[in-house]
Formats: sequence, C-alpha cells, structure tokens
Amino acid sequence: MRVSFNLLTYDPTSGGYATYIADLFRGFASIESPFELQTLIPDFLASEAPVAGKVTGVRLPKSKQFRYFGEQVYLSSKSSRALGVLHSPFSNPQLGYHGLQVVTLHDVIPVVFPEYVSPFSRRFFSFLWKNGLRRVDAIITVSQWSKKDIVERFGLNEERVHVVYNAFPRIVDFRQGAENTEGVLTRYGINKPYILFVGRLESRKNVPTLVKAFDRVRKSGLTDFLLVLVGKKGWGYEQTFASIESLGLQEHVRVLEHIPWEDLMALYRGASVFVFPSLYEGFGLPPLEAMAFGVPVVASNATSIPEVVGDAGILVDPMDDEALASNVIKVLTDTELRAELVRKGLEQVRLFTIERMAEATVEVYRLVTGD
Repeated sequence: MRVSFNLLTYDPTSGGYATYIADLFRGFASIESPFELQTLIPDFLASEAPVAGKVTGVRLPKSKQFRYFGEQVYLSSKSSRALGVLHSPFSNPQLGYHGLQVVTLHDVIPVVFPEYVSPFSRRFFSFLWKNGLRRVDAIITVSQWSKKDIVERFGLNEERVHVVYNAFPRIVDFRQGAENTEGVLTRYGINKPYILFVGRLESRKNVPTLVKAFDRVRKSGLTDFLLVLVGKKGWGYEQTFASIESLGLQEHVRVLEHIPWEDLMALYRGASVFVFPSLYEGFGLPPLEAMAFGVPVVASNATSIPEVVGDAGILVDPMDDEALASNVIKVLTDTELRAELVRKGLEQVRLFTIERMAEATVEVYRLVTGD
C-alpha cells in the first residue's frame, strides 16, 4: 500500500512543522515499514525539502496562502489508486480527496485562541477544520492535551484521534562540539552568560512576561546575564520589543531571527538556563531540545508542556513573572539543583525518539488500511 505525504504547503522556515516532517522522515528511514512512500512537493522546493520515497514535483504558486487553496484543487483531482493513503502533516485536511486520508493536527490555536493568529489563519483553518476533519479517516496529534482540545472543539469520536509524540531526532553528547561554542557566541555578539528562549516571537509564546522576569532577575543582583531570544517574528511580535524598550533592556537582550541548526546547537550548549513561558502549545519541542544539550529548563505549566517536560524541569504559572524570575534565580545560583535538572533532562529526552514516532505513525496507517 502506498502512503503519499502532502508537503504542498511546506515552508522550510516554519519551525515546528518543518522539524516535524524532517524528524518523521528520519524515523521512517530507521525502521521497517510495509508501506511504499512518496512525497508531493512544490517543484520550486524539491531541492530543499525533506523527502521520503518517490518524489513528485507539483507546480504551485510560491505564495503560501495561495498554495493552501492550490493543494485543495490539485489533490481533489487525484485518485486513491495514485496516492493511496494521503497523509497531510500540516493541519490541513483535504476537502475533495476521496481516498483514505490521515491528517496531523498539531494544535487548534486558531479556534482556541483566535487572538494569537492572523485573520487569515483564523478564518481559513476554522472553515477547513469544521468542514474537513469529519471526512478524514484518522487524525494524528502530538499530545494528550491537543487530543482533548480536538475532540471537545469538533465533537469527534476520540478513537479517531491518535497521539503520536514528537521527537528529538537523536540522543546527543551535549559536550561534543563545545570547542566551537565560543566562536558562534562571539559571532552573534553574546559575550556574557545568558538566559535562552527559542520559539517564534508571537503573542502565545508570552515573551513579554519573560522580559519582565528577566528584569526582575537583573534587579536581584544577577546583572551579568543577557537574555537571548531566538525566533522569527510572528503575530504580535511588537509586544516583545515594546517590553524590552519600556524596561530599558535594549543593551541586555539579543534577538536572533534566522539561526541555522549548527549555530542553534551552540546557543543551546552555551546557555545557563532555558526558559519557555508559552501560554499554549500542541507539543512544545524547544524544552526537549534544551534538555538534550544539558541545559536546565524552567517552563510553563500550561497545556501540553507538562507532558513534554515531566519532572525534569521546573514548571510555573506562565503569567507570573515573579515566579518565573525566582525559579530562574534558583537555577542560576543552586549548583545541586542545576545538576539534578540536567540529569533528569537527559533521561526525559530518551522517551521521545524518532523511531517511536515513526512506528506509532505506521500503526495509524495500519488501522486506516486494515493491514
């Protein structure tokens, strides 16, 4: 049986979505599967996207918004004989495809927190999910929290929604490559110890509260630290820059938008603590990445994040900047606590492997096909 991956709206700069499909394909390469794989990809991205199996280039507009509509038209004209099971991994069920269909729905932020997304995303995905989710044969999501949201919001049978956790692609020796870290940090103007955040700068990531917490950390006497924010600008990013400016922290905050993975590894490796105060996540991969590089984590206790972090990090109310600051201070000043969090973090990462991710996804295909 063939499985066709719908990457027609793939965006190499999309962060979590791009990471998800790259890790899933690495997982498929490391396990045995009875399914024949093929990848549908816009022809202008064929050379830079991850692929699995046979590659079919499709002529589509470069505009991502136009591609959302173009894929619906293209796939409605394709037969199940040509595509087999269609897996759309970017929260995009296909309204006109009449064969077996699986969709990965990472979260339902546009309907749960519409104020956190653009007007286009709010209207488009609300319409698509309302009309498309009941048509698909199985929904994969990335946490128990997201499953609960999907079932409740759309009135679906919970047996049709399958949790397949995301993964960190490999277990790393977080000390390996440490000799290159200083050079990378110098290149980005990071010349002091630092607190790290990684994620899109958008409203739901709650970065302004982290900025306030950082101000409290400095006022406690720990003035020799920078705050390093790594991520693209997203919906509502202006709030973060306004917070930095209003607190007079421009000289103490570094904002880095486009960071290759090789440099991001160095930024993780060199961090004193990783802080993730997000208000809503479908999964939340950055805390897991930080743990893999031996960095202690202070994170939000909201939505799916406790599933990812477990007892390997400190979980706090994401809207309480005082609690965020006090726990960051503990991590920075208590060497025994740091060592315990690093040890537990490295153990937690081992629960989320690409092999488990791929095997669980194949099991969903088996359920759909009856294989």
